[in-house]
Amino acid sequence: MSRKTAFVGFSYMAGLLLASFFSAPLSIAIGAVLLGFGLCTVFIFRPKHSGSFYRSAVCAIACCVGLWIYSGYDMTVCRNITANIGNFSGTVTIEQSTVYSEEKAFYIAHCTFPNGASGNVGFFDRRSDLVKGDKITLSGQLYAPENTGFFNSADYYRSMNVFLLMKSVRTSGYEIKEHNFYRTLDDFRHNVSDTIRKYVPSEEGELLIGMIFGSSKWNMSDRTENLLYRAGIGHVAAVSGLHMSVAAGIAAALAIALRLPKWGQFISVTAVSLLFAMTAGFTPSVVRSLIMVMFVWAAGIFNRRSDSLTSLAAAIIIMTISSPFIVRSTSFLLSVSGTIGTAVLSPMFINAYEKKMERKTDLPYHVGALTSALCSSLCAAAAVFPVSALTFDQISIASPLTNLLLSPLCTAAIAIAAIGALLCILPFTFISGGLFLAAGLICRPILAVAKLIGSSDIIMIPTGTELTAPLVAIAVISAALCLILTHDKMYFVLTCLSAALVSVVCIEIYRLIPTGYTEISVLTDGSGCVIVVKNDSCSQIYDYMGTRSGAKAAYRSIAGSGGSAAAFAAVTKQCAYSESVYKGLFEGIAVLSPVTKSGLTYSAEDNIIKFGNTVYYPHENYSIIETDGVKILCVTGKAELPDERFDLCIYSCSADVYADAAYYTVADSDFKGKISPFGSTGTEYIADNGVLYPKEGVSWLR
Repeated sequence: MSRKTAFVGFSYMAGLLLASFFSAPLSIAIGAVLLGFGLCTVFIFRPKHSGSFYRSAVCAIACCVGLWIYSGYDMTVCRNITANIGNFSGTVTIEQSTVYSEEKAFYIAHCTFPNGASGNVGFFDRRSDLVKGDKITLSGQLYAPENTGFFNSADYYRSMNVFLLMKSVRTSGYEIKEHNFYRTLDDFRHNVSDTIRKYVPSEEGELLIGMIFGSSKWNMSDRTENLLYRAGIGHVAAVSGLHMSVAAGIAAALAIALRLPKWGQFISVTAVSLLFAMTAGFTPSVVRSLIMVMFVWAAGIFNRRSDSLTSLAAAIIIMTISSPFIVRSTSFLLSVSGTIGTAVLSPMFINAYEKKMERKTDLPYHVGALTSALCSSLCAAAAVFPVSALTFDQISIASPLTNLLLSPLCTAAIAIAAIGALLCILPFTFISGGLFLAAGLICRPILAVAKLIGSSDIIMIPTGTELTAPLVAIAVISAALCLILTHDKMYFVLTCLSAALVSVVCIEIYRLIPTGYTEISVLTDGSGCVIVVKNDSCSQIYDYMGTRSGAKAAYRSIAGSGGSAAAFAAVTKQCAYSESVYKGLFEGIAVLSPVTKSGLTYSAEDNIIKFGNTVYYPHENYSIIETDGVKILCVTGKAELPDERFDLCIYSCSADVYADAAYYTVADSDFKGKISPFGSTGTEYIADNGVLYPKEGVSWLR
């Protein structure tokens, strides 16, 4: 395979990424400049004996194509669909479903909008048995997702070609296809999951379900799930390229054992990989791995040497040509960068190092298996560092070690569980049960090591600070300059590793520097708010939503800024459920609810709760928080408010209630009051010696 595809593919992806941060007119203008440079280089200047100029010209043209495709898709497709915001009623066809429980599922449905445009709409429903191809009558209110302090909804849903979501959902007129391939596939998933839970009724069984079908299918506790991601092996339950490699490897081993011809091996591996992708779900990492597997095995048919970088570039082009917005998908970016680390950087370094040692000793030299695995793990960590640092609130520095130790066990567990899942179609479930038991035994040390490593706070590096973006930019530029100036592949890989390490050290040093003030974050998704009060000694959470997403948003806020662990949480709604969520996320946290006041100084007469340097006054439909000399009022409903001036007033309700405050923040999209000026959703404030002012953050990215 030719490396021309790699140059074109990655330049095209760079154009898509740039366009996702730039406005459409700016993207078109930059694309025009790049196109002009490329065409002039090829047809006018035509430098002799200079392949680098021609490569630069081709890369510039490919980058221009990426810029224009993204911008054109945004202006013609996306905006045409988002113009239909408002009430909607019509028949839709289910395209994709994600089941969270028996009473909650998220669906992506295809429909025709009032202006004639056709596209996808996402909605939650209490019915969880719908599959691709079913039709329903859907009505409700369409709205465009937005990136908030809770979740980057716009980037997430747009990467799946979902530009509108629906709330106030009403469904009727179900047209269920009983004899549907996807329903049979769904029944197969349920059968396998039930069999695993029957023979392995523990966290090991839930981990197996996650390994086969993804984390959306397991019932893992919040605490254990959090520890798996903190240990750096959460990807084993995300159905990634690792799982596809195991499935393809099993199929390849059988095809080779049966001595099938090359085209037979290709068909066998492709069929098994495609079946696995349909069973696990067409996530970006699975689709990327599927395309690469097909390219690698197709190369053998045409007697061509397979090349990981070219196959990856081809996968990028195929995946983004019909869905350019996938380039902002965290899953897609992590999959691409992780593959670059393991399949490109690691072999590049090992080959360069072996050649260097052979020149020095004049003898054949080969790197050992353990050294090769360690190099692969380190290169993967360095490659995904820019994406992880910019998209997550914290990263685990233990990831290279845990992947090195646990990847062989995870691979064995996935292989055994996959064979057991295939055998579930037989009437002898005890065969599958035995395999699941064996895989469950392998999962036991995986969970033990993950819990041991994940419970340590030392391994987590906060990446939600304003220092992260410039450090990542410097690291990427340094690595690129090293490759351009030295053309030494080994030094290039070493620069990547060193840049990632130096960035991590700088971020950790920055976290240890005391701020000397209190930071107040108002996190909201438009239906309520969670207030996080952070200082150098401890953090407190005031939750006016009582949802799992609110608790996790508070966790990310504290973890990302490197603040002290939360010691206290006050929850005003759904207290029994939220208490367990908070205790799963924060070890040793004291949770205040109408029935729980353990570890708190509580005065029933004055209705005052004191914790650290913060005083909390809960009342019906409003509450007051005093911290570091400032007073914060949070209004949750119609009420007679105190006749005094507050430093900050937060409206977490739709009622028109007036309060006198220096700053305002609206946390409910249905708020009917008129106040000016007020902060935007997710506003952050600084309280310093009795003075409150908005936090002036540096906006590095859109």
